Order: sequence, then C-alpha cells, then structure tokens
Amino acid sequence: MSSPKPPESLADADVEEAFLNLIAKDIETNPSSVVPITQEWYERSMELVKGVVVDLNEELPDDVTF
Repeated sequence: MSSPKPPESLADADVEEAFLNLIAKDIETNPSSVVPITQEWYERSMELVKGVVVDLNEELPDDVTF
C-alpha cells in the first residue's frame, strides 16, 4: 500500500484537517458508532468494486460536483 500524497496546497491541507477534526469530534461524541469492519462486510465491499479501475490522476470534468 502506498503512502497518501501530501496536500498540494495549504487550502488542501486546511480541508483535510477540517475533515479529520470533524471525524474526531464525531468519534468523541458518539464512540459507540465506531465498530470494526467484519469479514463479511469487507468481502461484500470487494465484490461491489471488483473490476473497477480508478485513475487518481485523472482530471474530473467541470460538471462533476461533490
């Protein structure tokens, strides 16, 4: 498994930090929501993405929004 790429800009780092802080706060507020991934869940997930090819360097079209 490769290491994650560092953020390309300070703005990217700010977004990543805000997201991680959101997750940390949610875990602190709702610790019972953190549950282990079961083997069944893992196998089902792998089945759902079998054959899917992802190019992390591919530019997304302008009409894609998140």
